[in-house]
Amino acid sequence: MRWQFIDSSNNSRTNLTQVKRHVMQEYMRQKKGGSRQSESEEETPQPKRGRPKKTRASKRNIEKKSRAGSKERKSPAKQDEAPPTEDEDIEEINRNTSTQPITSNSLFSQEEEVFSFFPFRPSPKQSHAVIAPHEYFDTSPQSTRSHGLDFNSLPSWSSAPTTPYELVHSPKTIMSAARTDPFNTLPVDLDLDGQRLFDFYVNTMPACSYGSHFRSPKAHNWYTAVFVPEGMKGAVAFQNTIVVHAANTWAWVRNESETADTLLHRDRAVTMLREHLSNNPRDISDVAIISCLSAAALEDFDPRPGHKEISWVHMRAAREMIRARGGPAAFAYTRLGKLINWQDYILSGYETHGPSFFYEYERPAPIASEQPHQSTQNLHSMPSPPYSTSSALDLSPSPEPKTQPTFPPPTTITPVEELKLQCEEFLDFLRRCEQLSLYQRDNPESSHLTRQTAVQEASILHQVLSAPPGARFTSVGDRKQMVARITALIILNAALWDYRYTPARASMFLSTLEKAMIDSEVGMSGSVEAILQILLECNDGCVQVTSAATVEDLPDFSQYGPTAHSPADRPWYAGRMLKIGKRLRAKCWYRVSDFLFSCLTLQVREPCMALWEADLRQEILDAPLTSYLMRSLIE
Repeated sequence: MRWQFIDSSNNSRTNLTQVKRHVMQEYMRQKKGGSRQSESEEETPQPKRGRPKKTRASKRNIEKKSRAGSKERKSPAKQDEAPPTEDEDIEEINRNTSTQPITSNSLFSQEEEVFSFFPFRPSPKQSHAVIAPHEYFDTSPQSTRSHGLDFNSLPSWSSAPTTPYELVHSPKTIMSAARTDPFNTLPVDLDLDGQRLFDFYVNTMPACSYGSHFRSPKAHNWYTAVFVPEGMKGAVAFQNTIVVHAANTWAWVRNESETADTLLHRDRAVTMLREHLSNNPRDISDVAIISCLSAAALEDFDPRPGHKEISWVHMRAAREMIRARGGPAAFAYTRLGKLINWQDYILSGYETHGPSFFYEYERPAPIASEQPHQSTQNLHSMPSPPYSTSSALDLSPSPEPKTQPTFPPPTTITPVEELKLQCEEFLDFLRRCEQLSLYQRDNPESSHLTRQTAVQEASILHQVLSAPPGARFTSVGDRKQMVARITALIILNAALWDYRYTPARASMFLSTLEKAMIDSEVGMSGSVEAILQILLECNDGCVQVTSAATVEDLPDFSQYGPTAHSPADRPWYAGRMLKIGKRLRAKCWYRVSDFLFSCLTLQVREPCMALWEADLRQEILDAPLTSYLMRSLIE
């Protein structure tokens, strides 16, 4: 059975050979332990070979021996030349294996490790050992990523950056292991109920996010690409990310708010997390962050009163850990970084106590913006961020850039002042979207042809973003679609602003996104959540830049901050903009969402921000400083 499981994988021959060696070694250890036990018993000796099913090596030996017939049995000399026994075959494999011990680094950081989709489980004595936080850190350098992947090309289990050429995993391998775990590789020991929940999480829960099309082998599926890999990093993460979410979703899809099973797994998840943080008070590892994020998501999804406040207790803890790790820069182009941004987006409320907008301990103070790049196409009429057209002191709109006053250091900014600054940045962003859309509509020669075709009505992007919400199993799925649409529109418009002086880069960004949507069959599923998750990859494509390139050939990421230098800063910026958007009532929320869609699709007819921004600002500033439920859901 184990050989059949391994052979069904699409892994390389080298990887499969090493996995088989591991299985053979484990079998030999079990066999030797069983033989010693049988020798110590005083009862009738048991047969030496009690394995239920023979390996291929033993089957080949039996076939060779049977072909030899009675001639071999009659001649003692011939017996010495007989093929090696099963034990000899196994020992020969053992002699070729490496004696290097398996460490946590080799399990979680080495992308080339054998079958890294399911890291080898440590012994029971090691499973409860405390592992140093640095062993879980994302320390690998940034790497180029490609969206041209299908379901068979799944990323590895480390949060470090990966390339699509490093590992290839089979859906059959994933699904089979979810049901049976034949090598006992999971971070925790699961009983039959736990195995059922794991199977439910991997094979059924994706429908909550992606609808019924997720079963296609190529369909976009973050459960197997992100959630399960992160949950596999440790027992606490596995319980808080996978098991407890599966137990509660199992109940929610059956219109059950609480069952004995959900109570059991909730208590177990909270207890494991509390004990872990108590034993490791300064832990800022991947496991600790993942567990806190997952605990926050679980409570936020619970519609009953009182759970949203608990959710933010976990979220605040995760934020402190993220800051201690170095903020967004420490998670650039990592799977954990994508998970952090996703969780930040889908929280149903917002908070304005302490550093709630930024993930750094010390964020740079707003500075005076420089004059924009000069171009022959009058692009200098579009101001460059940040804080280029308005400030907290002068709220009158102006199309021309101007110097801003010096703001106080971040440590002295109160929550109200911080909110005002972020509100102005949000309004500046909307103005930039409008200016760019109007300019490129009236001057089509200033943009690449792809900019026109990628957003027309026949395109996948236009169809998915303009479609009504799809059917989901839970009410949380409706809110996810609502948030995912506006966040995707923020990211898309922000990216087009980054490449406003480089039409070739804008074209490459849109072409790469379209290819990723086609490859993952987003057009068939119509999942707006999948579009947002693809955008979180921050894969804008690659345009070759010569050594003679001028400043006008380079992208401009200054809207994200004075130190921003890559698309990796874009998701964190979108999170700040979304925190302002969550303060809007339903009418303004949908108006902003439709406005961003019209900017993306070049359908803006005339400037409207100058007439609208005063009311928009007033509604944002009049909203409660903290609300654990978006105003658009209650007003």
